[in-house]
Formats: sequence, structure tokens, C-alpha cells
Amino acid sequence: MDCKILLGVLFFSCVAFLHITGQTDGCRPGIVRNVRLSTNSTLTWEPPLSESCDIDYYVVYVSLLNSDPSQTWTYFVNERSLDLSSLEACQRYSFQITQVTTENVTGSPGIVNSVTPPPSEANLEIKYLNLTTSVRNILLNWALDEEWSSCAQHYRVVLYNEDDDTATDLYTSLNSLTISNLIPCAAYTITVRAIFNLEEEGPPYVVRHDAPEFVTNTPTLLSYDVLSDTINLTFRLQTLQNNRCPIYSLDINASPWFNRSFPITDQNSRTPISIGLTDLTPDSLYYLRVTANNSAGVTLPFQVAFQTREN
Repeated sequence: MDCKILLGVLFFSCVAFLHITGQTDGCRPGIVRNVRLSTNSTLTWEPPLSESCDIDYYVVYVSLLNSDPSQTWTYFVNERSLDLSSLEACQRYSFQITQVTTENVTGSPGIVNSVTPPPSEANLEIKYLNLTTSVRNILLNWALDEEWSSCAQHYRVVLYNEDDDTATDLYTSLNSLTISNLIPCAAYTITVRAIFNLEEEGPPYVVRHDAPEFVTNTPTLLSYDVLSDTINLTFRLQTLQNNRCPIYSLDINASPWFNRSFPITDQNSRTPISIGLTDLTPDSLYYLRVTANNSAGVTLPFQVAFQTREN
């Protein structure tokens, strides 16, 4: 190969290498973390967990979301905090913070969207709470004072079951919520709060609600014993965890031979129910329709046939 060509290729390679490596000269700072707007409208952030660059200052971009035309403010600060009390209360903003090194290298931004806190005179109490029930569901509707409705970032709904002492936390950004699969005849306490500035809560609005009655499940046959003049049966009833409406009786219709009702004393624990059909005719076929009767009505029947034994 010609020496001039070889030298030319080497020279070009060196220039290209210097150009590429020159693009990465300087320490590139990391992304700030834990960007947070406090209740006193102070924006704070923390440095990356590992930062090897010398940071000179920070650039903070504040943009009002959903505004037309768009509005953005730029701040240059030396500390990791910024007083933003001049911003309009209860408006949603985007906050972007970038680090700038002493070599004037800018890093990628740390970003958070947040609603500016309400003023001290804001009334964040729920004005009303309406309940609409349908079988095993309940629809909640509520509202804040219209002047301060934009202050709520979301709402916290606590559904407390008084019977088994359990609570369920539900969150929504809307002023309505449907709660499904309530336990029939269970007693509930429902609490609704407005939440602002990510974690601050307004006063609670509390109501009690007794879930509507609902027919229990059809009895389930667990075991049986057939003799010549007796049939012993054991049934499982729906548990209290799924239906708290009281069960009054287990009824067996064997028409035209007999129709019998067995009273039930409903207790805190629904153990299997054992009954005996006596005085039957040996070597006879009986068709049974078994139902449970609770405060909401009678179940669909469990149907079964038995042939009694010969003497």
C-alpha cells in the first residue's frame, strides 16, 4: 500500500477519534430524585444517590398544565429548594429540575406533577355524600365546596365492616365510586376524605350503611345415610362471611308424602345442619326438594331422590 495513503487513513482515523471522544468530554450529572412540593409551597429535591460531578446550579422549569396558551416559568437556583408561594393555589403544575455542572454540562431532568396546596382559608370538608344501593352494590356521590373542588388531587374512601372489624381503603380521582359485592345484611361505616398535596387529608365525612337483604344460597348436601324408615341428611349453609341475613329454617318438601320444616337458630358460626327424616315407609322412593328460608326469602331448591331400604 502507498505510504501516503496509509498516513492519510491514519490521520483521518485519529481526527475522527478525537472528534468522537471530544463529544463526551465533561462530567454529565445525574437525575435529581424525590422532587416534592410541600404544604408551604416549597419545592425540594435531593441529589442522585451517586454524583461525581461538581454541580454549579439548578434550572427549574415550572409549567401550568392544561393551560391555553401554555405558561412556563424558569428559575436558576443554587440551593436544593425553591419558594413557589407566588403560584396560583390548587392548580396542577409540572416541575422539572436539571443539574448544571461547573463545566456547563446539563443533565436530564427530574420531573414531578403536583397540585399547589390550598390557602389556609380553604374549606376542604365534603359538603354531602349520597348513597344509591342496588342489590349488592352501592354508588357513592359527593362534592366539595365548588370554590375549592380543584384543590383535591384524589379522594380516600374507607369501607369499614362493623361485623368482622375489617377496613378497606379505596382511592379515586373522581367524586363518585361504585363499591361492589357488599355482604348482605352487613353493617358498614363509610368515610370519605379529600386528599391534597399528595398526602394531606381534609376532614372526614362519615355515614352508616346497612347492606340490603339478599336470599341465601341453596343448601349443599354434605352427607346422607339411608335406612329402612329413616334418612339422615347433613347440609352446608352459606357462610356469614358471604351473607349475614339470618336463616330461619331448612324446609323439605316431599309432596305428596310429607312437608317438614326444621327451625334454625342462626349463630355467629354456621356449622353444618344435620336432620333426620323419620317414620318413612321401607323400600319406597322419595323425591326431596330442600330449601333454606332467610330474612330475604326462600332459596331455589336442592332436589334429590332416595330409595329407603327394605326391612
